[in-house]
Order: sequence, then structure tokens, then C-alpha cells
Amino acid sequence: MGMFILRDGARIPLHDHPGMYGIIKVVHGTVSIQSYSSLASVDGHKDGKDLRVVSVRKNPLMFMDELAEPCVLSPEEGNYHEIKAVGTTSAAFVDILEIGRAHV
Repeated sequence: MGMFILRDGARIPLHDHPGMYGIIKVVHGTVSIQSYSSLASVDGHKDGKDLRVVSVRKNPLMFMDELAEPCVLSPEEGNYHEIKAVGTTSAAFVDILEIGRAHV
């Protein structure tokens, strides 16, 4: 579990949490969450490095403030995501991560 504070316009770049569930609850300000869901992936190698190419579906852009219900991201839905503070103030949110049952 962690708490993140973002200045207006700041963002947490596109990333994922493989095999994990995430719950995001905004406690101050407003954030946008752009997420993508994995459709398929292919593992490979190039120049001696392991690679993974992932096909994704872009999910609708979400805007959340402190009145919004928590956002739930799963290993299958929305796991690739970027979070950005929007509006005229900073934003703060709590992020809770849990390992999916298949990874226990």
C-alpha cells in the first residue's frame, strides 16, 4: 500500500503490475487514469535481450476525485495504466496492490 501525491499536471508514466490487482482511491484533487487491457502477448529475444510484445485494448479515460468510488484494476483489465493529476490543485491517492491468486 502506498500514498502518492502529484502536483498539477504531474503523472506516473505508463506501467503495469504483472499478475496483481490494484485499488486506487483518490483522497484529494482529481486524477485521470488511462488504462489498457492485455489481449495477447508474445515472448521473444532480440540482441540477447528478453522481450515481450503485448497487444492491448485501450479503455475509456477515467476521471476520479475524492467523491468517486475506488478504481479496481486486475491482472486482466486495466493493468497497463498511467495516472495524471488534473485540475488546478495537486492530487493524492492511495494505491493498494495485491498478488493475484494464480501467483500465490
